Amino acid sequence: MSIEPNNQVVYLISDDLTDVFPDVKDPVDAALDMLEGTQCSVVIDGDEMPIAINDDIILINDVDASDHDSGKAKKLLEMWAKDELYTASEVEKENYNITPDEEYPMRVDIADGNNYTEVSYYPSEQQMANAVVSIWSGSGYTVAEFYVNVPHGADNVYDAFDQAIVMAEKVAPELLLDPQAVEEEAAKDGHYNPETGDGDKVFEETYIYEDATMAGAKQPYYIYAENFGVAPYDGPLA
Repeated sequence: MSIEPNNQVVYLISDDLTDVFPDVKDPVDAALDMLEGTQCSVVIDGDEMPIAINDDIILINDVDASDHDSGKAKKLLEMWAKDELYTASEVEKENYNITPDEEYPMRVDIADGNNYTEVSYYPSEQQMANAVVSIWSGSGYTVAEFYVNVPHGADNVYDAFDQAIVMAEKVAPELLLDPQAVEEEAAKDGHYNPETGDGDKVFEETYIYEDATMAGAKQPYYIYAENFGVAPYDGPLA
């Protein structure tokens, strides 16, 4: 029998397991016996926790995990049980065509001993997001939205902006304007002074400059100021 989502109830080893194993003296020992030999796991920020799955329950061995990681692991497995996560190819489509790698923040690894396969399941960037960054394309009404997770969410405008730039660089580079090209063009119209590095009111109202190289961007950029925004977003795994 293959391992499939079945609306299983998810438990941590640190939970009260009396109702799960009502006929045993030590429910934790019974849970550890169930977990013995499992090849399935949940990974939160690089920390791996073994899991055991049957048709009714999922057990997570969170003995060595922090409360934060345990909570995220439980929520992630609850989403897996409801078939709300994605395979690698599926999440790539959800995530601006960015393929998940070993550094992806969260995943569930399901190893099926019956057919010797392992499949990894991932939440989307949107499911993990606590902020959404809007960047205008410069024409029409098209505004690209980038879902990010940063400390303090939308209140942390600069970190959210930087993460959005890194994403845009990979999937929507047309949103990012080369500083030299912008400044040279604006200088022709008298809106930018290359000697002082200052722009006039029109320039400042038209463009926003941001250097996201510390976050992984290849270079600094300008974006159009119009319709730019950072708003709160409450993803289920934020």
